[in-house]
Amino acid sequence: MPRIFTKKGDCGQTGLADGTRVDKNDTRIEANGCLDELNSILGIVRAMTRQEMAEEVRMIQLDLMSVMTIVAGGHADVSVLREHTERFERIMSESESSFRFVIPGDSLVSAWLDMARAHARTCERRLWKVNADVTLPQELLAYINRLSDYLFLLARKD
Repeated sequence: MPRIFTKKGDCGQTGLADGTRVDKNDTRIEANGCLDELNSILGIVRAMTRQEMAEEVRMIQLDLMSVMTIVAGGHADVSVLREHTERFERIMSESESSFRFVIPGDSLVSAWLDMARAHARTCERRLWKVNADVTLPQELLAYINRLSDYLFLLARKD
């Protein structure tokens, strides 16, 4: 089993998927840190919710891993992100819910989903900053934009 630590980051740099070393404050590293936090928040939701919602959240977590791979310069199938974006749109179009400002906390799960929604918006801003330096696939940017809306819907369904 490989070691958890390498000591390679002790001087303020870390590696991208292709082995390139970048500063730890690189926009890609910042964006991936934000996405990692979102994935962890969704992990809390998945751990405390019913099976159907847990499966839905796990799919989103896997998508976020693909997004992080792309941001780090690796390769992932963006067609899956496109398909899931279209699925989010279809489900939201069929829903009776509409956007409104909410006060989170109707239930513990919905509060965590609202936290994830707000954090997804932060991730989106970080990804647009990355996109200014390194062009990201449009499917990735559309996915993260729809994800925050979809998390809003999921929070209302709990």
